[in-house]
Amino acid sequence: MSSSDAAVPPTWARELLTQVLDSLRGLTAVPLEITSVELIDRAAERREAIGILGLDLDPDIQQSAEVDVTGTAGGEVFQFFLLDLGDLAEQVSCCANSLTDAVQEALGSVPFPTCPGHAHPAVVEQRAGQVYWSCPQTRATVLKPIAPDLF
Repeated sequence: MSSSDAAVPPTWARELLTQVLDSLRGLTAVPLEITSVELIDRAAERREAIGILGLDLDPDIQQSAEVDVTGTAGGEVFQFFLLDLGDLAEQVSCCANSLTDAVQEALGSVPFPTCPGHAHPAVVEQRAGQVYWSCPQTRATVLKPIAPDLF
């Protein structure tokens, strides 16, 4: 991979982030922006670890893509990582959970994303291959689908 390729995040990551951000419209008044999405190349670290441990492994075996995501929420910086693992529902759920965890940590006591009518944040839930924002008190209450265009 050339250094110019390393700066281009994989299509799956850009699409997941776009869909998750779109799903947050109406659930939060917090201004949210993704400022950086970068592919992480861990090949050199993998080769070094295999060499140090003396393992009989191919250091160039294909690994899951890992992406470093940075953004701002209400002026506070957040960061999280995405892996290209699992089926689509798992990837969407992981992306939404990672984003909300990172933003919640950056914001502190502000619930993110807001569960309408409650003082707690909405949560990510998978049902029958789909992913939704839902109320943690009344799990039967689906607030909004996440990434419905991907399913």
